[in-house]
Amino acid sequence: MAMTQAAPTDRDLYEDLAPERDVLFFRVGGPELVFFDGRNFKLKKRLSSDRIALLRSDPNFCLVAPDTYVNLRKVSEFDGEVLYFGEKGPDAKRLPVSRWRRGAIRELIANRK
Repeated sequence: MAMTQAAPTDRDLYEDLAPERDVLFFRVGGPELVFFDGRNFKLKKRLSSDRIALLRSDPNFCLVAPDTYVNLRKVSEFDGEVLYFGEKGPDAKRLPVSRWRRGAIRELIANRK
């Protein structure tokens, strides 16, 4: 039960997905089901509970909402209560984030540099 949208690359993202490199954020949707969002793809994939636990504990990802994790390396800027990935604009990928989580994310990003 896999759903993908085309990504203009020569590799198969469903088979060769590298979350640290390819994913902007992901959501855990249920038992063993994860929804990945990239720059120009969305992917629904079944993963083992161990693999999900490994993703959740990855220091590159931070919890921003219940079961939603953002790739700290891909955040480009904040504007109000929205995180942006890449250039800010009408077609930019963005994710709403609470004020409380936004401060924690800023601190984590600053500590990474």
